[in-house]
Amino acid sequence: MIEDNSTKEQDQEKYRKKYADLVEKHNRVLGPLDAINKEKRKRLAVIKQIDMSMVAFKKINEKLDGFNPKLWTMLIEKAIVKSNKTIEFFYYLGYQK
Repeated sequence: MIEDNSTKEQDQEKYRKKYADLVEKHNRVLGPLDAINKEKRKRLAVIKQIDMSMVAFKKINEKLDGFNPKLWTMLIEKAIVKSNKTIEFFYYLGYQK
């Protein structure tokens, strides 16, 4: 289409309209695909994090009798102390409690 426009005489207004319509159609199709790909990347990152955690868990050959700093740092991304004196934990695996 672009090559035709550069080599053949055309009504430029019709060309711009056709081009804009094709761009709009492309964006309508691509929008949902982008969302799907974003969700796929997010899920793959979680899978990778789970795999890495499983490897790390297997390396910890200790019996869990109490607090384990290695385990803590592998699981918890961050903790937020709230004004109502509760703590919200954010886990590397993507969920919070």
